[in-house]
Amino acid sequence: MNIINQFDREEARDIGISVLALFVGVSVIIFMRYPRGIFSTANLAFFSVATAAVTVFTGFLIHELAHRQVARYYGGTARFRKWDIGIFMVLLTSLVGLLFGATGAVYFSGVYDRKQVGIISIFGPLTNMFSGILLIVGALLASGSYFISGMLMFAGQLNLWFCLFNLIPVWQLDGAKVFAWSREVFVVIFAVAILLFVLTSGYLVF
Repeated sequence: MNIINQFDREEARDIGISVLALFVGVSVIIFMRYPRGIFSTANLAFFSVATAAVTVFTGFLIHELAHRQVARYYGGTARFRKWDIGIFMVLLTSLVGLLFGATGAVYFSGVYDRKQVGIISIFGPLTNMFSGILLIVGALLASGSYFISGMLMFAGQLNLWFCLFNLIPVWQLDGAKVFAWSREVFVVIFAVAILLFVLTSGYLVF
C-alpha cells in the first residue's frame, strides 16, 4: 500500500507545516550554537540547513509515521495534527538557541488494549534510537570529512535525545503509555536509551 496515498489534504498540510517549523527551528539552533571558526558563515549556513533536514526527517517525521502506521496496523484510526502553540514555541525558543515545544502529534482511536497502546507508543522512540545509532556510526566512519561527520553526529545525538526525552513517563509522552503497559519493558528501553546517550556524550557537539 502506498503510504503517501493514505494522507488527506488537511493531514498533509499539518505535517508539512510541522516539518517546516522544526526545520527552521533546528537550522537556527545549529547556526547559533555550532562552534565558530570551523566553517565560514556561508558553509555554516549550508551545514545548518543540511543537518536540520536529516534531523527532522529521522527524528520527527519517521517517529510520527511509526506511531501512525502501527496504530493503523492494529485496526485503529490515526492522524497527525499540528499544535499551533507548540509550533510558535519551537520558533520562538530557537532564537535563543533552545528547542522547546512540540509541533504536533499522532492521535489514534479504536485501539484501547493497553499492550497495543504501549507498542504503538514505543515505536516512535525506537525509531529515534535506531536512527541515532546508525547516524553516529556513519559519523565515525566518515571522520575524514568534518562536514559529513559533523552533520551525522549532530543528527544522531539529537535522535538519541529525542528518544530519551519521549520515554520520560509523564504527561502524554510515549514513556507514560509504555510504563502503563509494561514496567519491565519500560525499564529496559529507558536504561538502554540512557546508556546510549551517556556513551555518545563524549562526542557532543551541541
